[in-house]
Amino acid sequence: MGHTLLGGGSPLNKFREIEQRLASAKGFQKFYIDAEHGNDENDGKSDINAFRSFSALADVCETHAKVSVYLAGNADCVVSESMLVSGVDLNISNVDGSQARLVFDGGIIEAPNSLINIQSPTVMRGSVHAVRTRALGMVIIANSVLTIEADSTAQAVVHSNYGSNQVFLHGHSFVSNAGNLPIVKNGLDAHTYVTSVSTTLSNMTEIL
Repeated sequence: MGHTLLGGGSPLNKFREIEQRLASAKGFQKFYIDAEHGNDENDGKSDINAFRSFSALADVCETHAKVSVYLAGNADCVVSESMLVSGVDLNISNVDGSQARLVFDGGIIEAPNSLINIQSPTVMRGSVHAVRTRALGMVIIANSVLTIEADSTAQAVVHSNYGSNQVFLHGHSFVSNAGNLPIVKNGLDAHTYVTSVSTTLSNMTEIL
């Protein structure tokens, strides 16, 4: 069954080890998304030649094992289509000065055997889940603002399905949680480590 661990100690040390691994730029390919001024015909390799949509990353994640995505500009980057990210380390953050938010509205990041690290301000809106991980997957939502505006179709922000997954929640500021939605649904052999959350929610996790 799933487990939720609160506080510091071993989970926090584990998070720090992963954070150091992700902080190393070695081997990571950088891509940029500007939802207002970008173009999906661009190569996405600079803020000047940024992609426009999140779905433009689909081909990138099929050909690269380590991808860092930077949101540029101030327009929201909306995830409206589901995307499979298999066996990939994927970082999502903002360039300096960007006010862009990652908005899940209909789309899901399907992430088997992947490490998904979200540090951009994130909005959960019209998706069933934002990220669904399985088969040794790992999800980190760290040091960002998470706003939940989900409708009745939503089940949780992260669905940690079967297969020894790990979900880390660290250093958040939760602006709102419409409908008291579970942040994480833990499935069989899934673990959620809540290492440092700035706002306590009554419905942080749901054990399946």
